[in-house]
Amino acid sequence: MKILFSIYLVLYTLMAVAQKSDPLIKSKELINNEDYDDALEILNTSFANGDTSTEIYLQRGECYMRTSDFEKALKDINYVMQRDSANARAWYLRGFVWGKSDQNELAIKSFTRSIAIDPSLPYSYNGRGCVYILTGEYSKALEDFNRAIMLDSSKPDAYYNRGLIYARQEENILAIRDFTMFLKIKPEVSVAYFDRGVLYSNSKQYKSAIKDFSKAIKYYNSEESFCEPYAEFQIYQARGNCYQYLGNEKKANRDFQIAKEFGYKP
Repeated sequence: MKILFSIYLVLYTLMAVAQKSDPLIKSKELINNEDYDDALEILNTSFANGDTSTEIYLQRGECYMRTSDFEKALKDINYVMQRDSANARAWYLRGFVWGKSDQNELAIKSFTRSIAIDPSLPYSYNGRGCVYILTGEYSKALEDFNRAIMLDSSKPDAYYNRGLIYARQEENILAIRDFTMFLKIKPEVSVAYFDRGVLYSNSKQYKSAIKDFSKAIKYYNSEESFCEPYAEFQIYQARGNCYQYLGNEKKANRDFQIAKEFGYKP
């Protein structure tokens, strides 16, 4: 079995929004709940009422970014940077847009600029580390994820990303530890259970692997936006293999049949 090295590029919860503006607070809550249309309505209403603060522009830029409307996101972010070129959040957001647009060199430069302005922001290190994974610079990525975790160990993203590197380096114990830390903070992410299950299976810990694959099935959502799309049949096929290794042919064959129904082709 081959682990899915998907890149977890979901945003960290960004800097605490200034408590001076109700629209900012309300729209931030809506963005975190993925209710982007309502968030945009609130932000656009603020613009119509004459609020043209940098915070409003960045909030709307983030909303556009999360909906993959990168052209509009860059327009808002660049407007902020024209007014405040030392805005660390703006540089971070622009780095994320470049990263999602496969502009890796520009993304790294933007994240690096964000870090230079404010080296205490963990999400900038996490973002740059993700791009370093994409460019194959794993030692640099590992350094960035270590730094992100040191700055804020309560955020799950860097644990998952660091686990991907450890898994790639066949450091299974370290990878399992990081995926476990991630799942303690964010316990309903299918791909993390799948990845950890693969590591358990590779280590011949088949019962633990079966438990993880079962949870991966429970929480599976083919539209999980933070990872490379992966097919549900992969989970059933992987769990079936574990049942087969344990000698439970009945459950193995059942999973193999379901995998075929979902599109698995031997």
